[in-house]
Amino acid sequence: VISRAAEWVLSNSEKICDVLEAGVENLPMSRPMLLEAFNNCVGRWTEPEQLRSLLRAETGTTPIGRPRQPEVVFHNLAGNLFVSGWESITLATLLGAGSVVRCSEADRVFPSIWAHALEAANPSVAGLIAVCEWASSDAPRFRIAVDQADAILAYGSDDSVLTLRQMVPWNKPFAAHGSTLSFALISAEELRNNLVEGLAERCAYDFAVYDQQGCLSPRALFIEDRYPRDVDRFVDALYSGALLLQKSLPRGSMSLEDRAALARARDQVLLDAACGGAGRKVSSRQDPFLMTVKSIQQFSLGPVNRYFDLYLYKEIQDVVHVLRPFVEKVSTIGVADPLRPSSELLQALGVSRVCEVGSMQIPPLNWCLDGHRPLQKMIRWQTVQHG
Repeated sequence: VISRAAEWVLSNSEKICDVLEAGVENLPMSRPMLLEAFNNCVGRWTEPEQLRSLLRAETGTTPIGRPRQPEVVFHNLAGNLFVSGWESITLATLLGAGSVVRCSEADRVFPSIWAHALEAANPSVAGLIAVCEWASSDAPRFRIAVDQADAILAYGSDDSVLTLRQMVPWNKPFAAHGSTLSFALISAEELRNNLVEGLAERCAYDFAVYDQQGCLSPRALFIEDRYPRDVDRFVDALYSGALLLQKSLPRGSMSLEDRAALARARDQVLLDAACGGAGRKVSSRQDPFLMTVKSIQQFSLGPVNRYFDLYLYKEIQDVVHVLRPFVEKVSTIGVADPLRPSSELLQALGVSRVCEVGSMQIPPLNWCLDGHRPLQKMIRWQTVQHG
């Protein structure tokens, strides 16, 4: 059913966009970006055997116990990027559980699209997913949802997730997905031993796709500054890649607040350069994105919506130092070679996922979001003792 629903979305993606553009104000992404998001999200679910393999791997009876799978899962969604909500519903459906879905206040449309796709794949699924809306202040309704569910998946700010956690009985599965950040890191050796243009294009994709709206979007790229000529070549290639992506995946509309935040970041680096600082702006005023290069000593968490925020470092300890305030809050680190990441950095920050740049926004089917196994986070286990 899930695979058929995924195929339905892919086959009808243009029509879905037509309906969304006709009836929804302030869509979170441009039409090409929506089509890209549909493909990235449901493209992982088109092979039934892969889904069965995940189910077998995470729910099989072991020598020490058997799984007790949930009948109802409560999903508290957040943000305006629909991908995490669709994934959450899919994982519960894979367990055969019904879902009570509280929409994000920023997205009241997309959860119902995926519920409709599942129903289109098999009418017997009708009623398995209840998509609801209520205010974040409606504590009694939250308590009802928590009481009726066998497992809770909570997305949102740290405060909202903690508040919901306090309503959940201690022995009920609860998976918290609070506010996390992602970054990319390229070493001097990787710059020297890889095709710079290809590496830059993959990095540009991670920054551009979804306009940095998700927790897997890189908020900054750290580049080891050992060979200045290599760095300059990479920055030039990254700029070219950003221009190409603007044509194929144009940026969505921005609020006044987002525009103002990008303008402040631009003016700050211009002022630094005018005062003899090391920072410089790469993009022009006409470009629909912002790209700056600064010393790692100037690191601060910048705005989103295609802000290519590049920082040059000399020692990996410099990166560890500036990211230390985000210990256990780093979701993904994108690198050139996932098999050779900086163990010092990963251990110090408690990173949940390491991947190749260019795939930061496209996690595998069985990935561990925020360190939680995809299906086991909803399951309780019963020990079976012989003798």
